Amino acid sequence: MVYVVNGKSPTGPNPGFFYSYGPPTHRSGMGSNQYNPQLTKAGLQCFPRPGALQLRTLTAQVAANNRFSYTASDHDRAVMAAVRRGVRHVIFIIKENRTYDQILGDLEIGNGDTDLAEFGEALTPNQHNLARNFVTLDNFYDTAEVSNDGWPWTTSGGRPT
Repeated sequence: MVYVVNGKSPTGPNPGFFYSYGPPTHRSGMGSNQYNPQLTKAGLQCFPRPGALQLRTLTAQVAANNRFSYTASDHDRAVMAAVRRGVRHVIFIIKENRTYDQILGDLEIGNGDTDLAEFGEALTPNQHNLARNFVTLDNFYDTAEVSNDGWPWTTSGGRPT
């Protein structure tokens, strides 16, 4: 058997559906230990040790899922060369400490949930204007309980030139 202990399994029950600090009138759940980071649990998994053939198959699947075996085609290289010649500057704006739905859930484009919009267009007109005029990343999923968990995903995507 293989036993795996981790420090971050899926969160526990959240019956009050507390998910943010929110404005002062919003129930944050902090006092009742229902705020998402307070619900994070450690975990223990156990499973039979795979045989040599199964381990090779599972390893190949992980490599494919993570695109470790990806090789750019000539077409991919030509497209990226054209992009590199044409793009002079990239401006990357990160809105900290809020989910997409909390800010842009009421945006008419994208996959937002209006029921979750706490700080809609009336409070965030600049963010809404940026989202309408530039790219809107509405379906980027990353497992995290707090914003600090997402920083490596957002800031490590580039490479020095």
